Amino acid sequence: MCISFVLVDFEAGPRRATVVAFNRDEFLDRETRGPHWWSVEDGGQVVYGGRDLRAGGSWLGVTRSGRVALLTNFRRKEDAGGPAAADGEGGTGADPVDLGRAASVEKSRGTLVKDFLFGSDTPRDYCERVRRDQYNGYNLVVGDLVRGDFAHVSNRDCPGVTQLAKGRVCGASNGPLGSWWKVRRGCSLLELGAPDLIGKPSLSEEDWGDEVSSWIFETVLSDETKAPREELQDTGFGPGIEMPNSSIYVEPFKKDGFGEFGTRSSTVILFDHDEGVVRWYERTYQQRERDSGGLNYEAQRETFGILVT
Repeated sequence: MCISFVLVDFEAGPRRATVVAFNRDEFLDRETRGPHWWSVEDGGQVVYGGRDLRAGGSWLGVTRSGRVALLTNFRRKEDAGGPAAADGEGGTGADPVDLGRAASVEKSRGTLVKDFLFGSDTPRDYCERVRRDQYNGYNLVVGDLVRGDFAHVSNRDCPGVTQLAKGRVCGASNGPLGSWWKVRRGCSLLELGAPDLIGKPSLSEEDWGDEVSSWIFETVLSDETKAPREELQDTGFGPGIEMPNSSIYVEPFKKDGFGEFGTRSSTVILFDHDEGVVRWYERTYQQRERDSGGLNYEAQRETFGILVT
């Protein structure tokens, strides 16, 4: 599942910033390790991001050179069936109704994020290359933070590679780019708040990051507003599945005796183009301990400079 919002190279007041906001929706009992530094070989490129412990894949990551990639699955009932998916991306190919079953294909989506982060292709070249390969349905956004160069590709209902426009919010969930109601809602919320937040001149860099990320967490990524019935996405599973998944934050729910599914974590990545620093903020939700004050969560952050070569 999952939902993402990307605002590329937005200029407001004294700052130019790129923003990535991401909710990971997954079965609550799937083994996962939160964001940390990891690599595929000793002495090689290192990535900051979470990993799926069952399959070893990742749904979101950033390198010290400023390469960033994120992945959501593409949900259609006609794609369901076959062996359990082992992708390890945000949705793991999973649907609450069919326990993560997806069509059997030659390649796992779990490689899409990793291969871009550890590779050297430009965002567009990488998207053009992988769209010719066969995977289960996905939306993929890859980018170069330093150059403000981002591209999107999907292997479902997508005519080709889309170059993300600078200064505009691009949203992706589990359907065509920008098509779902909750994606459009999140884009509007972020577009309305971004100029004032990013452009605040009086804040220190640390306070700026704290304030911007907190606003995105509370206003965008925690939003539980459900889609109007007439605008509900239709992926073939019926309103019992579609409605709980129609909000940006998915409250954990069960269906037909299967495991609990919902938003497990939220991530905000901020990159100040002038400072050359990445700030990663993450909230991992304690789903079974919700109180009257809102969502309980564990917070994690990481700050690092981009190494320009």
